Amino acid sequence: MALNDVRPVNPSDVPCGRFRAEAGATAILAGEPVKIGGTGSNYVVPLADAEPTTSADIMGIASSNSTQTATADGYVDVWLADPSVEWSAKAESAAAVDTEAEILGLLNDIVAFNLAAGVYTVATGSAASTNGLRITGGNASQGTVTFRILNQASSLNT
Repeated sequence: MALNDVRPVNPSDVPCGRFRAEAGATAILAGEPVKIGGTGSNYVVPLADAEPTTSADIMGIASSNSTQTATADGYVDVWLADPSVEWSAKAESAAAVDTEAEILGLLNDIVAFNLAAGVYTVATGSAASTNGLRITGGNASQGTVTFRILNQASSLNT
């Protein structure tokens, strides 16, 4: 996995919570999206590719690295998936957002994360009404998009 894949645009505006990370589970790095999972759904785990969706919701974005080991549970601090917070991440394809006109064409598209080679990006080419991220803008020179997590895809809404 990669560090700082996803970041809040204004970190001081984001509510945060602490969650358990299961012993022996995949380490969670700061900047990775997480959902409820693990044994008995008592933990957070990394989001899978093509999530969040309205049926596979998101708890938030890790704001710290998880502390679990192979034999002991740990914890991870998480910026909560508050729909009022704006986030930033690289687009799956930099070529899809390398002009302002292309970014304007993506505004309000409903998309999900792409997970490839351990890196989370925003899948700009996979708009579907059941996805959980709404594109709000971007930065053509950096190859990033900004987005909000939809209320119906947030664990805070369930």
